[in-house]
Amino acid sequence: MKCPSDGSLLAFRQTEGHSGYNCMKCRGIWLPEKYVKSLEFSSGFSYEKYLLSLARTQVRASALVCAAGCGLLHLSEYEGVVVEWCPTCHGAWFHAGSVAALLARHRRRNDGAAKSIAGHVAFDILAGVVLALFH
Repeated sequence: MKCPSDGSLLAFRQTEGHSGYNCMKCRGIWLPEKYVKSLEFSSGFSYEKYLLSLARTQVRASALVCAAGCGLLHLSEYEGVVVEWCPTCHGAWFHAGSVAALLARHRRRNDGAAKSIAGHVAFDILAGVVLALFH
C-alpha cells in the first residue's frame, strides 16, 4: 500500500497507541476497517458512533486516494479529529498525531484488569517453573 499523502510505501507497525500502516515520511497512519473497529478494544471508542457521525457529515471530497486503491477519500471530522475515509472499504487515513488524539478522548478499557491478568500470567509461569524444578 502507498501513502495517500506522499505516495511512499506504508509499513505495518505500532504507533500512536495502535497498529496500522504507517508512512515513515509524513507519519500518517492508514487503518483498514477492521483496524478502525479494533479501536473499541483498547478504549471507549465506539465504531457504531463513528460510522453514524461520518454518515451525518456533509460529504466533502478529499484530494487523497484510498491506500487500498478504491478511489478518492472523503474528508470528515470526528470528535475534533480530521479523518479521511473511504466510502467503499471504510478504511481511514489519519494524519500524524490524529489516532493518538482520538484515543486520548476515550479512557482506556480495563487498564487495571489488564495489569491484573498480566500479574496472574506471570505468577502462573513462575509457579510452573518452580514446580518443574522440584517435581
